[in-house]
Amino acid sequence: MITDSAEIALAKAFASAIVARDFTAAEALLAPWVPAQLPDESLKNFLRRAREDRPRPHSFDVSPNSMITFADLSEDLAETAPITAENFRAWLCVEFYPDPDLESGIDLSYILRIAIFSLAHGLAIGYVESDA
Repeated sequence: MITDSAEIALAKAFASAIVARDFTAAEALLAPWVPAQLPDESLKNFLRRAREDRPRPHSFDVSPNSMITFADLSEDLAETAPITAENFRAWLCVEFYPDPDLESGIDLSYILRIAIFSLAHGLAIGYVESDA
C-alpha cells in the first residue's frame, strides 16, 4: 500500500482540516466545481449530514482503493468538470473516528470516499461522497 504519495498527503491534509473543524482550509483543497455540488454549497453542512447523530470526528485513517478506476467513477462525476482518465490520480477512503474517551459505543463518525485529480494548479479533490 502506498502511504507516502502526494495524493495520500492531500487526503490527510483534507482530513486533518476536517478534524480541526477548519472547513475553509478543507474547502481550499477541493476542485472549484465541488462546493457547488454539495448541499447548500457547504462542506460543513455536507459533513453534518454525513455524520448524522454520530460523534464528531477526533481522528482519521486514509486508505487507497486501487480497484476503482476512472471508468468506475465517470457516471458519478460532473459532466462540466474538467476531469479525464488522464488527470485522475487516486480513489481514496477516509474513515473518521470519534474520540475513544467519549465511550459512546460508536466507533465510526463517517466515511468519505474522495477522488483526486491533477489540475493546472496541482492536485485537488474533484469528487466527494459519504457513507450516509
